[in-house]
Amino acid sequence: DDDFQQLREEMDRLSGIDPEQICHLCEKLLTTVTKDIRVAAWYSWARLTMDGETGLADGLELLAALQQRFGPELHPQRERPRT
Repeated sequence: DDDFQQLREEMDRLSGIDPEQICHLCEKLLTTVTKDIRVAAWYSWARLTMDGETGLADGLELLAALQQRFGPELHPQRERPRT
């Protein structure tokens, strides 16, 4: 997905990361495309950067809600050991 690729490229930058853009892309991806724990973690970071403790609390709440609702269906999927 183009939005996910754009998000990864933004997060991989060494400096000048735009937390507002990160937050926007994460919200878009999580509400329309994916249930990816990495996206939720990046959202938490962006919210912390923009809104401090309140933003971090919102991000952690999102992570907990995703885990509770989707659990093993979250991405990325853990590789299963070969038998």
